[in-house]
Amino acid sequence: MTNPTQLQTSGEFTVTSGGTPPDPIEPGVYQAQFQSWEPKEGGKFGPCIRLEFVITEGVYKDTTRDLLTSAKISHGSSDDRTSKLYKIIRTLLKRDLDVGEKVNLDKLVGEKCKIFVEDNMKDEQNWQRVSQVLQAKE
Repeated sequence: MTNPTQLQTSGEFTVTSGGTPPDPIEPGVYQAQFQSWEPKEGGKFGPCIRLEFVITEGVYKDTTRDLLTSAKISHGSSDDRTSKLYKIIRTLLKRDLDVGEKVNLDKLVGEKCKIFVEDNMKDEQNWQRVSQVLQAKE
């Protein structure tokens, strides 16, 4: 099957649905592990990254949830001026990052954390998302 995001040379396109959300889980905080990432184009403020986490304990063990964030890693003068991606990487590394430091997301795969999952209603469907990544329990 042709990738629907590729341009068609014949001028014919097939309309597809926007997909269906995964089965919802109870909103809350879960022990998890950073599982994967992929770059995405066309974010509201430019390139973004999709980060996927897998729940590692409890009733929803092996359930995945993700989040989209800007591909920017910047440390501001206060936490509300610091990029979301910086905060997530800082949490996974358990330390602050230095200006100019290079970070490889592939090397963070498998890191433990906690995720806060919340409901996110769009077009009358519940597309749950990870709204925060927190330190894992010790």
